[in-house]
Parts: sequence; C-alpha cells; structure tokens
Amino acid sequence: MVQQDAAEADITGNAMQRAPEVLGCRTRIMALPDVQARMAKLDIKPVGGSSTDFAKVISQEIQLWAQVAKENNIKAAATCLFVGKFNMTCEVS
Repeated sequence: MVQQDAAEADITGNAMQRAPEVLGCRTRIMALPDVQARMAKLDIKPVGGSSTDFAKVISQEIQLWAQVAKENNIKAAATCLFVGKFNMTCEVS
C-alpha cells in the first residue's frame, strides 16, 4: 500500500511539474488555423485563464442549461457507478 501511494504521489508530482509544458502545447495547438476553423464550425469557443475564470464559465453554462431545461420541462435521471478510484460510468434514463 505504501509503495502504491508513493507511486501515485510521484505521478502527481510529475504531472504538476509538466503542467506549464502541457499548457504551452495546448496554447500552440489551439492557435493553429485549422483547429480554430474546425472549432468555429462547431461553434466551440475556447476559454483560457485561471481556475477562477473557468469556474465562472462553468457557472454560466450551468445557469444557461438549467434555464433551458426548466423552460422545456426537461428532467433527467442518472444512475452512476464508480469503477475504481477515478472512473465513473453513468446511465441516463
């Protein structure tokens, strides 16, 4: 158990150290003209910034889609099952 925890901590540490590199790659990819054109065609609007900025975008999206669901009397029910530590499967009815 201790070895597993150490391995997980090492993975997390490596990921945190590589975060700036990954974000730099993402920025370069998002700037490619063909990527921008495809995203525009799909009406995808990329956002960037801090975790606070991201939380604001998510909050606005939740409010928008909650209103759409309310106006159209849409109700969803989901049953979710956690498989392992980080995986989840959901069935929506």
